[in-house]
Amino acid sequence: MVDESVVNAVFMKLADLLESEVEAILEANARDLAAMDSEDPLYDRVLLDEGRVSAIAASVREVAGYESPVGRVLE
Repeated sequence: MVDESVVNAVFMKLADLLESEVEAILEANARDLAAMDSEDPLYDRVLLDEGRVSAIAASVREVAGYESPVGRVLE
């Protein structure tokens, strides 16, 4: 089993990368959106902006703060 501190460090690194690579993420997202019909109901769910990427990074950091359930029986 991977140590919880290692898992949390990976989550924190992921959040940092999301923020530091936001321009590349938005460019790739623009290409994805260009391939979609803007009337597709999923279009808005796929659409990213800096705020959404920042919110994703914040959520990843939040998950890093949770106690790991690995090895425990949850009820």
